[in-house]
Amino acid sequence: MSIHPDRLILIFIILNFISGCRPVEPVIVPDDLPYVGKWSGNTAQMTYIELEIREINSQQMLYSFTFNYWLDSLLKQRTLTGVNGLFRIEENQFTVDLPDRGYITGTFHGQNHLSGKLRVLAENDAYKEFTWDATHLDSAVTINSIARARFTARDITYTYEQVINDFFPYPANTLNDTTLSIGANFRIEKGMYDGQSVFLFTAKGFSNSQEISQFYTPGSKRYSPPEAVGIEYTFFDPETYWEKWSSAWGCADQPGSYFRIIETRNIPFYDADTMQRMKILAEFGCYVYGVRGDTLQIKDGFFLGFVDLPKAEKNNNHK
Repeated sequence: MSIHPDRLILIFIILNFISGCRPVEPVIVPDDLPYVGKWSGNTAQMTYIELEIREINSQQMLYSFTFNYWLDSLLKQRTLTGVNGLFRIEENQFTVDLPDRGYITGTFHGQNHLSGKLRVLAENDAYKEFTWDATHLDSAVTINSIARARFTARDITYTYEQVINDFFPYPANTLNDTTLSIGANFRIEKGMYDGQSVFLFTAKGFSNSQEISQFYTPGSKRYSPPEAVGIEYTFFDPETYWEKWSSAWGCADQPGSYFRIIETRNIPFYDADTMQRMKILAEFGCYVYGVRGDTLQIKDGFFLGFVDLPKAEKNNNHK
């Protein structure tokens, strides 16, 4: 019995159609990659840290990290990248050994907080250890985010955000014969304006460390009247070669002004047993006065940075 050629063609088409309908092996695509992206934050030394988490082979991997750190007065930088990833995120954690027997560890606390510890080689084959915290660059700013300052003056909004080798936060503490002043400074770290402050506030008029500890708590603070405890905000005007303005100059009048500490967090500080480093998140608005008596309003201010507080001790009075 012979089969007509047209029927052979039809049978061939049907067989091909049936074979093409066989189940295809499923491609596994993870639907839960909460940590992928870039993270940035500060170390306990107030230095910069940035990490990148990538999806590699359907896994969340620590792909790279960069941080800088102080060895005495020398600012050093480390960067490590793994083409195939440095470490797979397991149980919300990672650990990477550094070539000099140091390490970096990290633990995720939800989708917008990553904390850990760094161990780096110091002098005489000794090691320094310090903590760090970071947040996701695509998420909300929190107390764990990279240090920054933002405010508006003359309808111009100025934003200073710490980067690896540029804007840098510093404590701003002074002590005279009778009073203590504790504050925070933000300054430029490179270029022709290296060392120039761009932001400064100080809390003035304290007589002892207990008063300072009580002041640096969440809540509204007043601007400093003469010879009294309060905030002084200093504006360095980039439009006029960093001309200095102050909330305490001139008449120092502050109608409707505010300075609110929203949140504080103690940071482990290994360099001085007598000091407590604190990270603060604050919002503010005020009037500042120039050397010629001019007045300028500062609006929508936001600050996230560090202060170093003397640890409270009994009978620690500087009068």
